[in-house]
Amino acid sequence: MARISAALGHLFVLTTYKFTHATPPNIVLIVADDLGWNDVSYHGYTQIPTPHIDHLAATGMILHSHYSQASCSPSRTALLTGKYPMRFGLQSGNLAVGERRGIPLTEKLMPQYFKELGYSTHMIGKWHVGYAAPEMTPTFRGFDSFFGYYSGFIDYFTHRAYTSNNKFGNGFDLWDNLTEARNYAGQYLTDIFTEKTVQRIMEHDFNTPLFLYIAHMAPHWATEKDPVQSPEAYTNRFPHITHEGRKKYAGTIAALDDSVGKILTALQNRKVDDNTIVIFVSDNGGCGPEGVLHNSPAVTYGSNWPLRGAKSTWFEGGVRTVGIVWSRLLQHPGTVWNGLMHLTDWLPTLMTAVGGMPVRNVDGVDQWKALVDDAPSMRTELLVQADALRDEYAIRWYQYKLILKERAAAQNGAYEWFEPEDGLNTSYINADLPAVVRCDPPEPSNIDCNRHTAPCLFDLERDPCERNNIAKHYPDVVKLMLDKLHKYNATGVHPLPPPQDPLGLPALLGDVIRPWLTVSDLNGAPNGLISTPKPAHMILRFA
Repeated sequence: MARISAALGHLFVLTTYKFTHATPPNIVLIVADDLGWNDVSYHGYTQIPTPHIDHLAATGMILHSHYSQASCSPSRTALLTGKYPMRFGLQSGNLAVGERRGIPLTEKLMPQYFKELGYSTHMIGKWHVGYAAPEMTPTFRGFDSFFGYYSGFIDYFTHRAYTSNNKFGNGFDLWDNLTEARNYAGQYLTDIFTEKTVQRIMEHDFNTPLFLYIAHMAPHWATEKDPVQSPEAYTNRFPHITHEGRKKYAGTIAALDDSVGKILTALQNRKVDDNTIVIFVSDNGGCGPEGVLHNSPAVTYGSNWPLRGAKSTWFEGGVRTVGIVWSRLLQHPGTVWNGLMHLTDWLPTLMTAVGGMPVRNVDGVDQWKALVDDAPSMRTELLVQADALRDEYAIRWYQYKLILKERAAAQNGAYEWFEPEDGLNTSYINADLPAVVRCDPPEPSNIDCNRHTAPCLFDLERDPCERNNIAKHYPDVVKLMLDKLHKYNATGVHPLPPPQDPLGLPALLGDVIRPWLTVSDLNGAPNGLISTPKPAHMILRFA
């Protein structure tokens, strides 16, 4: 395991020792939205400095092979349930405004586990896993309080969702529990969420352990007409960036980084940092101009270089994410952990970390001992995707990754390799940092990956940028991994996204995005409130 260079710096002094507190450790779970691999400076590209995130990495543990789903709703489903979203038919794209779907109420979510252990549970930020009925929203699903929004994205200043090609998408969507939070109009969303988080930490009675979930919107795009929104106070920090879009995007990252720093400072001011586990991850890879979604012109200028692909693809740039865990329980802080890890792992891992009972019947794997001891991962494989609706499949097994018929973003080329929008400036590269991904050029004998006609196989230990398709050379590995996909596929729920409900039109609901149904309205709806697993159709086996 690589030791993190002191070049990342230290913003305050930390020591490592065993927890000796009367209460279990607090949990602060921070999720960024569409943060690119190349958008944090500890990964070796310093165009956008992220000193606070880098500090968390330098004094904690970098999770170098941390995986998500390829977009927002599926990833949040995986995180909160500990299960692959294909178990509920939620693996195919994101939930839209006015949809009846959501995580089934029969599922126990992460905050409910913590509530059973006596934790005070609070959420700030993006929900995006269903809101058609009140019982589907955060305060009915284990959170004591909620300040945030239900949908996938809103304007950072007006806090309204605007989507011209979606008649259901225009409405106000910022909530303080069940009350519209209109008094924050004009304030920058990232700053609001930071202020609310710091306030929660400063006012909390730590005789009761705290579970705090902060799901930032940053740096996700806001609206089609004004996709990248950042106050001048943040963008002015980057006079060296001449590309206007990338400069504004850097401002969104600066606000996110400042947020991490203020949260850590609040924990230190309350003198509870020595009894807190902090996690920082992204819900998927960055969405730059190559990763346009929903046939929208909006872009964010995120960068996943040198990884292949972007958000909405199953290549590494879409699903291998920024990941950090910080805790004084870690026996080897300042290391890069290369173990395989997935968003589903956080539920069983954190339950072990706080002394809870083992979590059964989930896809997630308990990684706590491996993280604490800097030991090998408890995983040897993970399902990346099994979607019979879009005909997309991907799986990782040991160092191998197999992709076939991936097409979610094929129309805009999101599966290729892209430098930052303003070009790759080698003066910003710090190749000495241990978390840098190094990629060799394609081998002369490489066979192009045409995932629509045959499976593509990559050895990610030798080829982390997925440049060399080795499927022809390892037919036995391809067959084994296809067999695994067949087994997963047979246990999943076929994704059939229902049409949006006209009754969910914000114009009929007081110009707001809010619940409009009751539980009884949803019972029995296809892929609605309660999903009954049924086998999806089998994938095509290639010779």
